[in-house]
Amino acid sequence: MKKINAANILAFLAIIISIIVAIPSFIALNESRTIIYYSVDNNRIEIPNSIDKKRINEIFIKNNIPNNSSIIEISNKGNKKAKTVEIASSVPGKINYLEFEPELNDKQILAKLLNSEIDSNSFKINIGDFYEDFNLKIKIGYFDIKNQDIKDIQIIYDDFKAQKVKSAFSEPKWTYWTMFKTPVYILLIGLGIALLVALIINIMKNEKSRQMFYDIIRLSAEMLIGH
Repeated sequence: MKKINAANILAFLAIIISIIVAIPSFIALNESRTIIYYSVDNNRIEIPNSIDKKRINEIFIKNNIPNNSSIIEISNKGNKKAKTVEIASSVPGKINYLEFEPELNDKQILAKLLNSEIDSNSFKINIGDFYEDFNLKIKIGYFDIKNQDIKDIQIIYDDFKAQKVKSAFSEPKWTYWTMFKTPVYILLIGLGIALLVALIINIMKNEKSRQMFYDIIRLSAEMLIGH
């Protein structure tokens, strides 16, 4: 009976684990996916201590000038449009303006503005047919004497919560490689370890190779200790 060594066992396990991990990917192979990312960039006007802040703030309020602004970037990186995207948030101050870039008007075919509710310090926006590869900016200007950032932002698409990232527009587009990269990595790492174990086993079987292997380890250890 042929003896099964550790390298063969590791290679077999790597293949089995890779297949198990890949099963959900194969099941979802024919499914389209919508993946919405969003990011927030907050900016504010800093008033130096040498200037009368109270007077400057009064000028801002009188002329309806925001001292804070936020840009919400929303991007669909999947391969399927989102039927609905709901954006809601409260603002730590009075909203001066809320704009879309690009504009969500009748000429826009990649997204449709279904509803927009804007109060003095909160907003709720419903967007329909948010197509794949579409990038949207929501620009908000508001006045807040404490210069606080917008924090509580809720973005829901097709009953899923959008993922907050550093830069939504820079996120990579979803591909089939995204689905299969984990099982592929597991397979490659497992086979690599199995190959290494097989090499060590073969070295140990040969006395001359074994001695050379020990010498290499000893010299490497001496070099590390010497440094």
